[in-house]
Amino acid sequence: MNHSKKLSIEIYFSFLLKASKTYENGECPIVFRIIYRKERKDVFTGLTCPPAKWLKQEKRVSSKDPAAATINLGNNISLLY
Repeated sequence: MNHSKKLSIEIYFSFLLKASKTYENGECPIVFRIIYRKERKDVFTGLTCPPAKWLKQEKRVSSKDPAAATINLGNNISLLY
């Protein structure tokens, strides 16, 4: 008899703009979201972005923003997984 189970571990990573929280300068925090076993954990990165310059589909800052190169470099971490 084979009593082994197939284990499936699903971990998802993504970046998002927390538009529900706007700072005095008009920017919103960029959050690193981890989903593991259907439980979500948001980690604030300390980075911010104006909502108009956040590309929702691409989950990154528009290249028109001067800080885009630095911020998007960190966002590439999620592409590894």
